[in-house]
Amino acid sequence: EYYRELGILNALKYEQRKTRDAIELPFPNVYKISEAEVDRKKVSPSLRTNLLLGGILGLLISLAFIILSAQWKSLKKRIQ
Repeated sequence: EYYRELGILNALKYEQRKTRDAIELPFPNVYKISEAEVDRKKVSPSLRTNLLLGGILGLLISLAFIILSAQWKSLKKRIQ
């Protein structure tokens, strides 16, 4: 009986310490959020950049196709 009540007392003391520690934690900082400002400057895609990237990409794809077709033809000749 004594040990059972001692266990209950220890459990209550533990809960009390845990609650006290939680209460003593500092509060988080408060932040002020301001409204967003709209940027009125017009934004459009860069024609020069898009043309340059498209040209480079087209060149790379063309070269890859030419190389692969040449490899395919040489492989086909080896098999026959």
